[in-house]
Amino acid sequence: MLVDTYKPNSPEQFIGPARSVALDLQRLAARSNGAPIRAMFLGKPGAGKTSLARYLVALLGAMPSLCPPLNGTEMKVEEVHEIANSFRLTSLFGYRVVWIEEVDKVPTVAQVRFLTLLDELPKSSAIIATSNCKPEELEERFQTRFAVFEVERPSDSEIIELLRQLTDLPPETIAGIATFAAGNVRQALNDADRTMLCDAAQPMLAAV
Repeated sequence: MLVDTYKPNSPEQFIGPARSVALDLQRLAARSNGAPIRAMFLGKPGAGKTSLARYLVALLGAMPSLCPPLNGTEMKVEEVHEIANSFRLTSLFGYRVVWIEEVDKVPTVAQVRFLTLLDELPKSSAIIATSNCKPEELEERFQTRFAVFEVERPSDSEIIELLRQLTDLPPETIAGIATFAAGNVRQALNDADRTMLCDAAQPMLAAV
């Protein structure tokens, strides 16, 4: 499935504004020298936040299997304590990373505990967070502890070019998918997948 296979691993493979953010992440990782990193990606669904978070994990030399994304709705004070304890261990694979999706959903009590964790983050450790919120919608003392990257959605033409590279769908079909997706890359990839599956099924249905 395209949504599972399209995983940009260089700035050139990102589309839209996410590409310039990826370049910023390259520079951030290159000059980090083991310093703690707190990065937050904000933007509408499908803008590329998760892909950028995954890219930063790779840039920091972390093992993706050791830092699967957590969901903010599941974060309780106990989980934050466990995260704090985990940072006391030394990683053999670059940075020790905690990645939280929908960080705005972290309960208020856990957010307060998180403030201490963010302030005391040890060397070669990183907290990566994503949210669909705007910066002003997050509690100020929480979001100001992060380097915030606002990610805008790509244009229809940029999604069209991506689908041209990834599929052999007719141009008019690709244009329709891009227009309907309205900048949501994930939706465009899912719609392209469904279209190709339907196209592949037509000959089989005709043969029945």
